[in-house]
Amino acid sequence: MKIVAAIHDLMFSSKVNAAAQGKPISWVPRGTAPADYVAKEKADVLLIDLDARHFDAIAAVRAVKAAQPATVVIGYVGHEKTEIIEAARAAGASCSRRRDPLRVGGGCGWEIRACWSLTPHRRDTDPRGMQIEREDLDEAVRQRIVDPQQAAELWTFLGERERGPSHGRFNGINVAYYLGALIVVAAMGWLMNLGWESFGGAGIFIISALYAVCFVFAGRTLYATSETRIPGGLLYTVAVCMTPLVVYGLERWTGVWMDADPGNYRGFFPWIKGGWFAMEAATVLAGLFALRKVKFPFLVAPIAFVLWFMSMDVLPALFHASPWSGDLMRQVSIVFGLAMLFIAFQVDHRTEEDYAFWLYLFGMTAFWGAITSMDSHSELARFGYCALNAGFIVASVLLRRRVLLVFGSIGVNLYLGHLAFVVFEHSKLFPFVLTLLGLSIIASAVGYQRNRDRIDGRVASWIPEWLVALLPPARA
Repeated sequence: MKIVAAIHDLMFSSKVNAAAQGKPISWVPRGTAPADYVAKEKADVLLIDLDARHFDAIAAVRAVKAAQPATVVIGYVGHEKTEIIEAARAAGASCSRRRDPLRVGGGCGWEIRACWSLTPHRRDTDPRGMQIEREDLDEAVRQRIVDPQQAAELWTFLGERERGPSHGRFNGINVAYYLGALIVVAAMGWLMNLGWESFGGAGIFIISALYAVCFVFAGRTLYATSETRIPGGLLYTVAVCMTPLVVYGLERWTGVWMDADPGNYRGFFPWIKGGWFAMEAATVLAGLFALRKVKFPFLVAPIAFVLWFMSMDVLPALFHASPWSGDLMRQVSIVFGLAMLFIAFQVDHRTEEDYAFWLYLFGMTAFWGAITSMDSHSELARFGYCALNAGFIVASVLLRRRVLLVFGSIGVNLYLGHLAFVVFEHSKLFPFVLTLLGLSIIASAVGYQRNRDRIDGRVASWIPEWLVALLPPARA
């Protein structure tokens, strides 16, 4: 079932995406006519904000139904928007006066019915906790919300989803898949012992290359089937993770190193040396090539990981500087970290699945780690560090990235620790002030929860459309 959403409201899109429970949704880009996008995607279902500010939703629904009558259109609007409801009725629709969203579609022209308990004005219902039985779909057929064929297809889809593992589920099958892949990567990576050095460069190169080829063929076989897509993608990822060992064997065999001989392969992970740079560059290229062939988000993990390593090994590799040149190394890490965060932000806009997580993680590791390791005797600079981390916390909400929240929270707590143990070391009032600060934050959160709809609506009205367009789409 192909679902397209013409919803650009920041708060509402998050709820719609959460209710989808991981099911893919294609979001209509700003400036694109919903009817054109529905036709292009051959959508079965269109979710549309009937109160959209930047396009005529009623006209868009009319165009969709005229071009593709079989497409089910689900429109959302607050119950108090009587003018919009009347406009829909004037277009030939029957209307039920309920607080729920409006459904447009079916075989009787424009039939509007209460459908899905999800609107931007109702946050008391969480569809993620709903249990659907076959009797529920039969009742929906009797009420002419869906037709019998759609009900049968939906029941089949839900059954397949329940039986097979999915990216959005944390279950025993997926844990086993990822655990097995991690063990293989560890065995050929940081747990590699000195025994393999006895094979020599040629032996290491041939054996590791054969491993990679076998992983690729096995991954291609499994990835072709939807039920085994995850293990297939993981085997592709394991093949990419073999790249450093393949390149190491080749360099050891030929004696050609980008920098000085870095030593045994097991030193690749703990030691910063320029000799590892070629292995890291080759891994990035292999990962990018794999991503072009296989759309599997976890493939970004080895790319982001070695990019983090490259931020440390680039000094001795390209500039022949000591890897322990503290200030220069921090500056390079900051540049690498910012570049990775920028790439992650751009990737977030262009993909329906989450390819940006690992770039955010290792980008923040490089940038935040370098900033945190800097020492300053200026209290103003330390306060700026706290403000920067507070900014990460705010950005985590806008970008919907918990990794920013984690790093930001740690940074703020480090600054508070500095105040407690250095600046106000002998102050009797500081613990009381800090306690009041924490309680005030909790009280503010309670006040926000009680008035969430009104505050969210006010805040959303303050955010300009150009800024909303820059934010990545919501993901469950």
